[in-house]
Amino acid sequence: MKASQKFLPLLSLAILLVGCDGLKKGPVDISITFAPVFDGTEVVYEQSLHQSATTNDAFTFVRSDLILTDFSLLDESGEVANEIGGSAAYVHMAGDLSDRNWTLTDQIDPGHYGGIRFYIGPDTSANHGDPSLWPAGHPLNPTVNGLHWGWAGGYIFSALEGTYATSTGTKYFLYHIGIDSNRVRVDILQDIDFRRDRNVTVDFDLANIFDGTHLIEPAITGDFTHSTFDNGLASKVRDNLMGAFSIKDIY
Repeated sequence: MKASQKFLPLLSLAILLVGCDGLKKGPVDISITFAPVFDGTEVVYEQSLHQSATTNDAFTFVRSDLILTDFSLLDESGEVANEIGGSAAYVHMAGDLSDRNWTLTDQIDPGHYGGIRFYIGPDTSANHGDPSLWPAGHPLNPTVNGLHWGWAGGYIFSALEGTYATSTGTKYFLYHIGIDSNRVRVDILQDIDFRRDRNVTVDFDLANIFDGTHLIEPAITGDFTHSTFDNGLASKVRDNLMGAFSIKDIY
């Protein structure tokens, strides 16, 4: 049999799967890559210095790890149109592209959507369950994410660390956000065409941690929290995280 004859069945299969218009007929794959930025400027961990226009602090970031769960797609009115139950990702922003990627394979119905939704932190059941029950390699397995306070404490939903330089010197900030009340929903509202496999770049703007719903000046508001006995600092960081994400590119 000629090589061209061997190729014909494969070509026919590809046409059936994708369709004559180039659009996929079955479930589509969505790959989300998170890009750490500060007011639109790329963050290079342990290296780049970022001056805040509002707090007058100069920040260098060491760590910003996130546990993301319960991904869903929204319709034009902002209601859930396609929910991916049990979805979870551990995002290590200081790592390479694979450490900052969340891929959902064959779980998205093709179509137009009005935005995406996910949560920072697991739900109450997962947060207080036995973490050792998650299989090796699962994002909620503590050996994967290193974000668990122990049996009673539950998960650290977000671990944000770095230095801030003020007129009095350079100091370290550490914000570890956990506890059920600090689980937060993130909605990114934008018209999205998911009629075929897509790669999505989502900016994570670290400037928003300090200048968002609340103004957080580490030297004044506080530069340390483990989410308890902190005069409300963790809840302020939580609220600011809600607005730190935006879609940069879809291709």
